[in-house]
Amino acid sequence: MVVGRTANEVERILGKPDSQQKMLLSAERWTWWNYTFLDGKDYPPEMRGRLVHLEIIFEPAHIGSGAGQVAQSDLRAADPMSVTYMLAEEAK
Repeated sequence: MVVGRTANEVERILGKPDSQQKMLLSAERWTWWNYTFLDGKDYPPEMRGRLVHLEIIFEPAHIGSGAGQVAQSDLRAADPMSVTYMLAEEAK
């Protein structure tokens, strides 16, 4: 589980992300392309086995008085809603 962990800790666990995008208020969205797939009874049969892109949004642990560079050690995946996925396009 990555909730509550810093961006540095998540990078050590999952590896370097394929994409890092700056967002408003010093947050960052990290994406790992084709990271995992859907499996298990919680997904309908037609969705099982589909590749997904993992996305995690990291927010500053403390919002400072001004906008600026925020160290990765100060960015955290704040809550379960910080971790999402997108379905990968199916090959045609």
